[in-house]
Formats: sequence, structure tokens, C-alpha cells
Amino acid sequence: MNSQSGETMGKVEAILDAASTLFAKKGFDQTAVSEIASLAGVANGTVIYHFKSKENLLYVMSWFTLNSLHRRTRMEVAGASCGLEGVDLYIRAFFGYLEDQPNQLLIYLQNSTTGGRHADPLLLSNLVALRTRYLEMLTEVVREGLADESIAPLEAGVPDDVARGIQSLLFGAAWMVLCHHEKREPLLREALATAYMRLAAEARCPGS
Repeated sequence: MNSQSGETMGKVEAILDAASTLFAKKGFDQTAVSEIASLAGVANGTVIYHFKSKENLLYVMSWFTLNSLHRRTRMEVAGASCGLEGVDLYIRAFFGYLEDQPNQLLIYLQNSTTGGRHADPLLLSNLVALRTRYLEMLTEVVREGLADESIAPLEAGVPDDVARGIQSLLFGAAWMVLCHHEKREPLLREALATAYMRLAAEARCPGS
């Protein structure tokens, strides 16, 4: 990497770090591009040059957050001995990320309030595709649980609905923790209890 490329990357990282701090502290709508530039130590035009708009910056940050969550969850779920345990690990991975990276997850949740206004269509499509993959991971885990009989039989088409329901429970819990200052641990216990009540077969995981 030459010095010019390194300088460019340094500016981009500084902008991302500054935006992360300000979006989490003040909210997206209340943060001006000039504030991001000032905290990052760059000119206003540098932010626009690299990201075109504040909305694009938010979507780039949201993609990185969801990608990090997706990778963490995939690694956790890979160690499951059955589908039901995979659901358990999926839920725990989310709450672990909520504990370790609250600001990043808060910024991701703020993304949903922008409605995609003024954002680059390619950024939007990439984020939507990643959201789909994150949901499909859970759907596939539920299907594995049906196949290994750790999850009780479901009606046709229901695995997708179950996955959406669990995921909505997770993001709702994150909103309660980050925006309403609820305790994380009770919500984790309730999410796990809800999932087990809905899915668990009597046999649980084979061999358990």
C-alpha cells in the first residue's frame, strides 16, 4: 500500500469512527456532516467525497455492523450439535454482540428510521442481501432441527415464519436495551424461553 492509499484509508477510518461516536450519542438526524468532519479532523468535503451523503455513510456503517454480527453468529452456530442448539447459539450470539458492540448495533437500528432516503441503491441492495442471509441462517438452523428431530414438527412454510419471529424478538430486545435502558440478561432469558417453548421436541438434541 502506498502512502497516498494509506492516507486515504486513514481518513475513511477516521470518518467512520467519528460518525459511529456521534450517531450513537446524538442520533443520525441530529448529527451534521460538519460535526463528523470536525471530529474526524477532515474537511466537510472529504466526507462527501468518500461517501456522497450522510445517508450513504450510515448504510456503509450498517453493512459493516451486520456483517460482523453475521460472521460472529455463523461461527457460534457452527459448533451446534443439533438444530435446537443452533437456535440457542444464534440467540446467544446476538445478545453477546449487543453486549460487546452496543453503539454499532444502535446505529444499525437507527438505519431503519431513515427509510433509505437519499441512499445509493447499490448500498441499499447490498444491505438487504446481507439481512436476507442473516435471516436465512436461522431458517436453515430451524430446518436442521426438524430434520434431526430436536425441533418439534411444524406446519409447511412455518420455519421461515419462526425465524422471522425470533429475529424480530431479538431486534426488539436490542431496541429495549439501547433506547429504553432495559437490562439485557432478563431479555436474553425470555428470548431463549420463548424459542424453546415454541420449538423444543421432547427428545431435545440427539444424544443429550
